Amino acid sequence: MNIHSKQLQVGFYDSRELSGEGDIAVFLSQFKRCSALILFKGKDSQRSCRIITTLLHGNEPSGVYALQRLITNQTQPIADTYVFVASVRAATAEPLFYFRMLPEHRDLNRCFADVTISDQQGALALYIKEFIRKKQPELLMDMHNTSGESPAFSVSHVQDRRHAALCLLFSPFIIHSTIKVGALFEQDFNCPNVTIECGGAGNEMSHEIAYTGLHRIFRAEISELKGEVESPVWLNNPLRLELKADTRLAYADSPCPQADLTLPLDIDSHNFGVWGADRPLGWLGGKGMEIFTVKGPQGKDHLADLFTCRSGQLFPAVSLHLFMITNRADIALSDCLLYAVPC
Repeated sequence: MNIHSKQLQVGFYDSRELSGEGDIAVFLSQFKRCSALILFKGKDSQRSCRIITTLLHGNEPSGVYALQRLITNQTQPIADTYVFVASVRAATAEPLFYFRMLPEHRDLNRCFADVTISDQQGALALYIKEFIRKKQPELLMDMHNTSGESPAFSVSHVQDRRHAALCLLFSPFIIHSTIKVGALFEQDFNCPNVTIECGGAGNEMSHEIAYTGLHRIFRAEISELKGEVESPVWLNNPLRLELKADTRLAYADSPCPQADLTLPLDIDSHNFGVWGADRPLGWLGGKGMEIFTVKGPQGKDHLADLFTCRSGQLFPAVSLHLFMITNRADIALSDCLLYAVPC
């Protein structure tokens, strides 16, 4: 079954009919540059299904590397499991896995709140939401990568044992976020719904983490997962450091004269570290702190609570846990520079 409309093209596949052979580009070529919905037929098709989404962002490949291995190994899940491979066109545009979304397209993982079908991204988000609601899965898992170097972690809108059981298959670190940006994990589908950040997009270990965790999800009962829960490391209520649209951002080991903000080349290597208030993050230009906003759950700007300027440099106002720091200027400007939680 293939679903086509003016704005939306989705191919439907049985996992047993797909090939896992060849490199990842060959594997993705089976989907003919269209979004794909793949069914892994379960041992018990009468029970509630499970749904996994991946490649909502075209530059985050660990989920599809894991999918290729699951198909190669002909892994059969205990329940019908649907894998949605979303941004195939963005992922396969040259260079492979570079584009988060195609130029002039909206970020798909910001389209799930108040969905409209005014464009292709809105139509795809609406299709995904309606499919999930129709199937009423017992779990929903959205696979991602960070654009910079980072250990694996998970993100949940709900802080409870059911969500932790899924997250801990991938990492002990769980972000409890109540910020709403239109992401899939924020939506209520009456089942555990989490985002898995498998680690840096270019790291082979991230792909291994994705495969190992998904293989366990395929084969395990939810009750078994609950029994394995250890104490997770929760980081609560993160805040987003965002850059205003006209900001000139540079990455270098010394301040760039034309930049409004210069960050060290290895800034992403500090993901999940604690950044003390005595340590500068980077160099500010003539606009100073005016280039930033720090959004909280109620929309209040917390910039002054978390960051300050001293001698032309950006410092934390208090010690901070930092994560999802990116070293790509396009992502920093279109989404955010980093997330922070006060220690």
